[in-house]
Amino acid sequence: MNDDSALILDGVFYRVPSLDILQGVHLKAHAGAITGLFGRNGSGKTTLLKVAAGQIQPNSGLTIIDGTRLHKQSKWKRFSTVAYLPQESMLPPDVTVRTLVRSAGLSSHHVPDQLASSLTRTVRTLSGGERRLLEVAIVLGLERDYVLLDEPFTGVEPLLVDAISRRIEEAAAQGTGVLLTDHYHQHVTPLADDAYVLWQKQCVPLGGDAPPPRPARGDGVSPGRRGRPLVAEADRGARATSRRHLVSDIRRTPLLPLRTTSTNSLGLHTFL
Repeated sequence: MNDDSALILDGVFYRVPSLDILQGVHLKAHAGAITGLFGRNGSGKTTLLKVAAGQIQPNSGLTIIDGTRLHKQSKWKRFSTVAYLPQESMLPPDVTVRTLVRSAGLSSHHVPDQLASSLTRTVRTLSGGERRLLEVAIVLGLERDYVLLDEPFTGVEPLLVDAISRRIEEAAAQGTGVLLTDHYHQHVTPLADDAYVLWQKQCVPLGGDAPPPRPARGDGVSPGRRGRPLVAEADRGARATSRRHLVSDIRRTPLLPLRTTSTNSLGLHTFL
């Protein structure tokens, strides 16, 4: 796939005193695709997402967005292109849902159906799953070209997991590139078009074909967010095939030995 339609982290090193966290990480998240990032606790997943979001500065390495190399002074370009959902709740507890939605500049269709009757409630009165669903809706509603989601499913009840998953898939279908990590890997794997494991401070690709390329402009496909073409129906079928191959690759990869028969673990229990 063309690197002009991707968020690329190349040769990223990050260290703190007496500890190397990332050592030469390379990762590519394609536009219009969902990229899964797996790894055990403390492997550096959150650190890598913070580097991509511009929250922290790596010791060395490149961030390339749609073919443009970003430098230390390029924060406007990064922040205008990339949205980031952190692990911790980012919403003020005493503000109502309606106020947050208005402050974020979102229209009514961005409000999840599950929260339509909760507009007058404050954030502190929402369940953990409702709060996370609202945060995901706000971040995706910013309509950035790339979205980084750090543990969007943690602590979320099953019905709301489905609602969050649908929103993520809808964003990718509109052309948004999504980089997604969560300890509940059984929720990530069905969504992912491609995936990496953070292993020994580097990103190891989990095989499979790259997501099918987005249709070219002018081919009759209606534009999605920020002028990106919508994913065509044929591409959705290709993505479904790619995801089936990816799950198979996860199960076969030697980095993830299958020592249990649990369908949900997919062998990832050794990392998580």
